[in-house]
Amino acid sequence: MDDAVGQILDSLKELGLRSKTLILFTSDNGPSLQRQERGGCAGLFRCGKGTTYEGGVRVPFFMHWGGFVHPWTSHTLITSLDIYPTLMSMISYQSKNSTDGFDFSHHILKRDAKFNPRESFLYFPGHVDQTIGPYAVRYKNYKAHFYTEGNELSDGNNYDFACTTKANRTLHNPPLLFDLNLDPGERYPLDPNKNRDLLLEIQYVTMNIMKTMTWADGEMKKPNSNSAQPCAQKGCRDFPSCCSTKTKLPLISIIHK
Repeated sequence: MDDAVGQILDSLKELGLRSKTLILFTSDNGPSLQRQERGGCAGLFRCGKGTTYEGGVRVPFFMHWGGFVHPWTSHTLITSLDIYPTLMSMISYQSKNSTDGFDFSHHILKRDAKFNPRESFLYFPGHVDQTIGPYAVRYKNYKAHFYTEGNELSDGNNYDFACTTKANRTLHNPPLLFDLNLDPGERYPLDPNKNRDLLLEIQYVTMNIMKTMTWADGEMKKPNSNSAQPCAQKGCRDFPSCCSTKTKLPLISIIHK
């Protein structure tokens, strides 16, 4: 991966586009511990891919844009849902459609650590059940686990039982509550009796978000289609010439003004 990313960056430099290109690097989930040394490591975060512990959902996010994004580090809660509205704001584009994410362009471009439009996020398992709702909820620097469940992708003979397939779905009432600033590894639950007001606030936030949600079938459940972009042909070799994609991807050029 390091070599592949390097080739892309080198090509941008050779074409004279490095300083004109906004480069994003992130991941869709934590490491696949099932693959052990090949799957990566979550460091101090608990478990990995397939779980709603921090090791399964917290990922790095790098952004490079010469002359616009200056070097700094942020610990603010940002999700992949926020990327689209942030990029649209950076190029002064007004979308006609409503979006689920928040605009973090001011936070990123102005290096304003205090600017944080997102206070909460709901974490669902891969097998979503509307009657159960989210497994965990992030609220500010706190995280409440209403359910926990291990996953084969985090197994690989994991020493932590909570990460393995033997850890079946478990309801926590009251929820397991962690202060991620003090305990990012989610090892020491806070006393629910001393944090009743906080738990009630988290439940209230969760309820309000759930009311606004529209449920739909996941794209992963739909059959493969050769009309999908950029290529959905199984066993494709000599990519991309072997693709049978019916539609062409548009060439988009955006100049920041």
